Amino acid sequence: MTPSLFHSRLPISYRGFLLSIGLLVTFVVVTWIYWGYDGRSFGDDLSSTYVASRLLATGNQDVVYSHDPDYFHIVKDPIWRAVADDGGFKGFLHPYVQIPLWAAALQPLCMSITFNTFNNLFVLLIAISIAGMVWLSTRWLTSFGIAPLPILGLLLWLWFSHPFQYTMFLTQTHPLFLLATLGAVVMAERKKELFAGILLACAAIIKITPALFLIYWAINRKWKAIFWFFVTVIGLVLASLAVTNIELNLTYLSELRRISNVLLVSWNNESLAALIMGYDYPSEIMDWRMLPLPTWLKIIGTCFALGTMVVAGWMRRLEVEEGATISIAFVGMTAFIPIAWSHYFIVLLIPMAYLMGRAVKKPVLWIVIIVLILLTLNASVSLFRPFFGAGMIVLISCITLSVIDIRKRKLSQA
Repeated sequence: MTPSLFHSRLPISYRGFLLSIGLLVTFVVVTWIYWGYDGRSFGDDLSSTYVASRLLATGNQDVVYSHDPDYFHIVKDPIWRAVADDGGFKGFLHPYVQIPLWAAALQPLCMSITFNTFNNLFVLLIAISIAGMVWLSTRWLTSFGIAPLPILGLLLWLWFSHPFQYTMFLTQTHPLFLLATLGAVVMAERKKELFAGILLACAAIIKITPALFLIYWAINRKWKAIFWFFVTVIGLVLASLAVTNIELNLTYLSELRRISNVLLVSWNNESLAALIMGYDYPSEIMDWRMLPLPTWLKIIGTCFALGTMVVAGWMRRLEVEEGATISIAFVGMTAFIPIAWSHYFIVLLIPMAYLMGRAVKKPVLWIVIIVLILLTLNASVSLFRPFFGAGMIVLISCITLSVIDIRKRKLSQA
């Protein structure tokens, strides 16, 4: 008998498995053709990495971290423009804000191909990363596993959602590091702690915030994963110093300090800070002017980010479902940092998959899922932050489900 499409992830039919793989491959191919080959992805965000790599190769290290003193999204340095033009990028230049190692590692590739080819390559890698996140989320964090119908539903929602479309329009590399982080957490749960630590370190050295999962691991005593995380981070930092120089890396640290104190209330910043302060700066909604981040607000955001990670780790320690705790951790890691661009909320595919699995036995959750779909379809050019709202709905839903599960377990044991 062929299992139901929403059946347990273990007894899945070969036909269902192959259909699921076919859907994911089709998604990757169609995404690459539509956004990459047909030129709909302009790659504005990716351009900073490409130009930074070429700046390093041409001996222009002093201007790698050039930025405008007033506007977050602008680079006016003429050397940047000349190097970008030479590589074939004519679009809008954004500042480079990652560790020098990232640009240095891509230097041979960036010097040998035009930006258009570079952009198309990353469109493909990003599509594969998103498909990989769908695979991991459904395979390990749901009750239905690798089943075609829920995977099709997730892919259709993603395709029409703003976070996905904005990610592809900008060629944002965020999904690469989300996949690495999700893979690390899943591996650690399955006793693959060496690889988990290495993967999380690779994500954190570029994006920083994945390091918050060290709290989650510490609460659940994943000491080997934590050890290999620090070993890998030390190795990557030494590699960055070796391939560039100490001055450039110190400039990078200075950039991190500068950005951590910046408040942006532009429409595509979906953070708690932007939600709270947006009403004080309504004229800045269509701007990216750098405003001072109040210390009290920075402390509140940090406490919420750390607190959600503690809650997620503690609940996992109590053997709450992995899908719920990982969803809580990822949303907290995203929504409470000062700058949470709207495309960062592609991370919602993780809790979306989990909630779809729970909705099979709790149909009321379909109301939550429908609300999440409606909130994420379009960005609101207003003071309302729909994706932050979607994130809070996820937190409330997953925490509520977890508390209910804990109470049921205690009652059954009584």
